[in-house]
Amino acid sequence: MKRVTTFVLLTAVLSGCQKQKTTVFLDKAWDRDYAKGACEVSEKNHQAPCFQSPEQIANVLELGFVSAFQQNPACKDVSVHSGMLKTTNPKEMDAGWTLSLNVVLVNGEIDYLGSEWQIIDNGTLKRFSAGTLKDMNEAATRVSIVVNGRGGSLSE
Repeated sequence: MKRVTTFVLLTAVLSGCQKQKTTVFLDKAWDRDYAKGACEVSEKNHQAPCFQSPEQIANVLELGFVSAFQQNPACKDVSVHSGMLKTTNPKEMDAGWTLSLNVVLVNGEIDYLGSEWQIIDNGTLKRFSAGTLKDMNEAATRVSIVVNGRGGSLSE
């Protein structure tokens, strides 16, 4: 009986010591609005309509990022929240980061080389970073490095 009690107590202590995952919130409204603007610019500058709606374009980018993120071992200490930001607990939101995806379109299609991600620390609004979406696996790795405090930029 003593061993069982010790085991249960040790398990509880060790589970309490596990590192809390940092949460990254996808800013879906930003992504859709940015895609809408990119479609308007593409249509105006290239006389080429977007082949997908702004919502579809934003979803393609978000799904590509989340897929790379879920498969990437560098992202194990980070979780991505892809629901609408308004439904999130404010305290949880303040402890996390917000990720937005800025799409560039060429002739109505996604230009991954020109498209970028940007992330900001919700708690301070001073720590941020950005990068290209040309390689989603690399983008997911860089986001994870930044939110885990091993990289990024500081804005004063």
